[in-house]
Amino acid sequence: MRSFLVSFKSNNQEDYSIVADRIRQTYDKWARIIDNVWIVNSDNPLTEIRAGISNIISEHNGIVLVVDITGDAWGTYSVDKEVTDWMKENIKV
Repeated sequence: MRSFLVSFKSNNQEDYSIVADRIRQTYDKWARIIDNVWIVNSDNPLTEIRAGISNIISEHNGIVLVVDITGDAWGTYSVDKEVTDWMKENIKV
């Protein structure tokens, strides 16, 4: 399973809760870093993850970034311990 950083922006505030619901329903392992930044673990290709979000926000001129971060080093500042514990457990080579 790979780890992906997912970030998006939409001009429609409702899209944020729709994307959040989609991520929670689609991926067994996920962490919400801030409102529009997530990490998900998935065997799906990066393009499929991107498409799942862009389909929601494209109507409102949204943008999406998905980056494979599997095994990459990371650092945080002022991120909830629950999230960093999740990252330690789930972002692996």
